[in-house]
Order: sequence, then C-alpha cells, then structure tokens
Amino acid sequence: MAAYRPTLINIQLMVGFILLHRGVEVYTRAVPDKSAFLFPIICFLSLEILRPQGDATETLRIWLFTLGVMWTMICTAWRMTVWMRSQLQARWLMIVGIITPICLAITIFFARALKVTFTPGYKALAFGKQGDFDLIAGLAFLFVLGAINLSLASLVLGSLIKKLNEMSTTDQLTGIHNRREIMRRVGEEQARLQRSGQSYSVIIMDLDHFKQVNDTYGHIVGDQTLKGLAGTLNACKRSSDTLARYGGEEFLLLMPGTNVDGALVQARRICERVAMTQIPTSAGNLQITISLGVADSLQNEVSGESLIDRADAALYLAKLNGRNRVEVDESKLRPQS
Repeated sequence: MAAYRPTLINIQLMVGFILLHRGVEVYTRAVPDKSAFLFPIICFLSLEILRPQGDATETLRIWLFTLGVMWTMICTAWRMTVWMRSQLQARWLMIVGIITPICLAITIFFARALKVTFTPGYKALAFGKQGDFDLIAGLAFLFVLGAINLSLASLVLGSLIKKLNEMSTTDQLTGIHNRREIMRRVGEEQARLQRSGQSYSVIIMDLDHFKQVNDTYGHIVGDQTLKGLAGTLNACKRSSDTLARYGGEEFLLLMPGTNVDGALVQARRICERVAMTQIPTSAGNLQITISLGVADSLQNEVSGESLIDRADAALYLAKLNGRNRVEVDESKLRPQS
C-alpha cells in the first residue's frame, strides 16, 4: 500500500483542483474549458508512466505534476477574474485580493519544483521529512487552502449582494428599473439642478385602455403586454436616460440635461413608435397606444416629486384630450423674491 501512496496523493490533489475549477465554472455559468481538465490529466498519466523508472525521472515527474496543477489553478483564477469584471464590475483591488490565495498556491508548487531541481539529493516525494522547507511549505499550503475557501466565499457573497441589489432596483415583471430606483435617480438630478443649475425632464407614460386588455384576454396577456411595451420603450431611450415602471401600467422616463423641447421631441417619437409596434402575446399580436405627459425642471423646483406631479397633470390632460398623444406641462414657477 505504501508504494501507491504517492499516486493516491497526486490523484487527490489533481481531482481537488479540477473540481475546484469546475465548481467555479458551474457557479459562473461559464462554458467548460476542456484544457483545464485534459492538460493535468495528461501530465498525471505521463508521470505515472515514468514512475517505475525510479529516481532517474523524479525531477521530470515533479515538474509534470506541478505544471498540471498550476495550469488548472491559473485557469481558475482567470475564470474568476473575467466573471468578477463582467458580472460584478469589481475593482481590480478586490479581484487581486480574491485570487491572491490561488497565486500563492501556484507559487508554493513552483518553489517546491525548483527546490527539487536545484537541490542535490532532495526528494520531494518524502514530504515532511526534508527539513524546514517541507514544513514551511506544508503549513503555507494548508493556510492557502483556507484562504482559497474564503476567496470562493467572497465570490459567492459578491454575487448575492449584486443579486439583492438588482432585486431592490429592478421591476420583476418587466426587467427595467422600479419606482424606488428611479426616484433615487430623480433625487440625484434634483440635487444637481440645485447645485449647478443643470435642468432635467421627465416623461410619464400610461398604457391606454389597459383594463380592457386584462378583461378581454386575462392578466397573463396583460403582463405580456406590459413586458412588450417595456421592451419598446427601452429601445427608444438614450443611453443616458433611465426608464422605470412607475406603477401599474405607468412608466417614467428620466432625461438628464434635457429641456422641455428635447423631451417633447423624444415623447412624440416614442408615442409614434409604440402606435406602430405590434406587441406579441399568447393571444396574438396586440396593437396598443400610450398617452404621455412631459415636464422639465425649473430653477426654483421644490423637489423631484413636484416635477413628476406636473408631468402627471400633463398626462391626465393627454387622456382627457383623446389618448394616444403627448401633452406638455406649461406652468411656470416664478422665483420668489
């Protein structure tokens, strides 16, 4: 049994790091990287073929094992880095902190291979019996394994925080921002207005005769209609704008740095685009229209809520005048002396 001990240890380490990499791939939903599995397996099979030749191939076998493990860990670190940058928008300092334990593990294996190569008479297979270097390397490796677990826990925690943040700012049905998030952004624009005088506009939109859609086709089709409308509105907005489901069948578009003239042009474009779009549903394509109210901020605007109230009043006027149209709030607030 003692003769098979090195082989069993190598298998345990190889499989452990391969499973670690595979776990990261599954969690990040990445396409499997076959090289992360095939290369270490080839290295392992090669060193086992060379094992019967004894001490003559020991250095070569150590390097084969080291390269196999190092490659898997490098692939793991790279996969974690790509995912954190693309999905979590993590800063490089955070990424370095998380992948550092993996880099330390790579360093330990590499240092041990160098020790075998350049130290005459040193036998790496007798782990723990070669003096202080083996003891320090072993303890460091155990520490690194614990740090890797903490890194993976940090990866999971970061993902959960991102998901919770998305849930708190995203409307579950339509996938766009919810009322809470857009009100936060309206507050930011209001603060910018008071600080630098940069104006902003809002467009509030309401789906015409939505109750009839629900009564005629049911709430499932109604939900599909809202999702389709959200997609159309999202395609119309600028990259600097924020679109949100404000409540029920109402949507709100925040347009930073835009006066009423620019907002009016955009509102008319949206109104025409929606009227020309067929919304696909399980009951077939539906033709819908929306009514829109536009308002821009004034220098003595009390709050973002007051601006939205004025846009809502314009929306009410659009519905009163026949729907499928745009109305603009034209009230003027005079600066107080």
